[in-house]
Amino acid sequence: MSGNHKFFSPIDIHKLIFRIGEVSKICNVSPRQLRYWDQKGFIKSSRHDESSSRVYDFINLVRIGLIKSYLDQGYTLKAAVEHTDNKQETMRNIHRFLDHTVYGVKNTNGHTMINLGYFDKEKTSYLYGYLDDNNDTVYKVVPVDKKLD
Repeated sequence: MSGNHKFFSPIDIHKLIFRIGEVSKICNVSPRQLRYWDQKGFIKSSRHDESSSRVYDFINLVRIGLIKSYLDQGYTLKAAVEHTDNKQETMRNIHRFLDHTVYGVKNTNGHTMINLGYFDKEKTSYLYGYLDDNNDTVYKVVPVDKKLD
């Protein structure tokens, strides 16, 4: 049993493309600032040729939003970029972990039950997790031959 690798990525987020003006509006960062960050290598735009406008993929859109958030908190540009690098690495690790850990989702008794895979080495039980009505995390071990209820 391996994780459902398409569960969190049903679309290719690298194909989500935003023009510089759209990024400027979404992230509240001027096009001039974006060009400067791009020139310094803090973000990466794509252009088909020198006469076309800069476009950014979804990963860079998130990156720009994070940098802007850290700048708004009073960090220098260098520190904001360093914090963004760390945050994005953490996000990649979490995504990779979940991508290999989540085997499926079922709705049972009004709860979204997340199948976290086998609970034991013998593969006799599954581990499910969900949030209860108080938003507390609850785990449930279910034998493989039993139906989740």
